[in-house]
Amino acid sequence: MNDVTFTECEFGADMVPYMYAELPAKKSAAFEAHLLLCSACTDEFASLSNARYEVYDWKKLEFDGLATPTFEAPFESGPEHIAPTWVDKMREAFWGSWAVPGIAF
Repeated sequence: MNDVTFTECEFGADMVPYMYAELPAKKSAAFEAHLLLCSACTDEFASLSNARYEVYDWKKLEFDGLATPTFEAPFESGPEHIAPTWVDKMREAFWGSWAVPGIAF
């Protein structure tokens, strides 16, 4: 499995992006045409594809049957759970329960 030799071909850097459909259409078509002509790139691409498939197959067999865990982070939200600022304290002191009726009287 570790006997993969990377080619010095100009298309060598396009193999992984091609495999994940990340190449533009024009570059992808050029890479496909190149694979028909270059046996070194074809062999290397086959090795990379095989390794990718083995990881995919392992994931499918080992993990797809497992339930996805859920995580809950309890947190308090809303204005009643926010620590009052000094402005809030001043506002409450002047406009609290005694200030409005006192001014109205």
